Amino acid sequence: MESQAKAVQFEEFITNAPSIFSQIEKGGKGVLVEHEGELFSLKKVSKLNRSKKRIKTRNRAITPDDSILGIIGIGRSHGSTDTSENHHEYLADAYSDLYNA
Repeated sequence: MESQAKAVQFEEFITNAPSIFSQIEKGGKGVLVEHEGELFSLKKVSKLNRSKKRIKTRNRAITPDDSILGIIGIGRSHGSTDTSENHHEYLADAYSDLYNA
């Protein structure tokens, strides 16, 4: 039968935190900390588990199967638009407004 984690009061944990962490590291067993009627579990997490978790939560590369690629071109109009045909005139008007103000 597996032994249960040792339970300590929050105040005891605060006072003895360094030694409790040392016991967790050496013994491999977790500790339960009771604070305001709730139990919190402390246990050591290996470096291997932490690095795997980080890799999973980092930005992942976009692949050809990503659904985000399906929205490309949704708002594209077919043929020329007024803006695409007259963009030089619009830019000239915008710049002249800046310098004539």
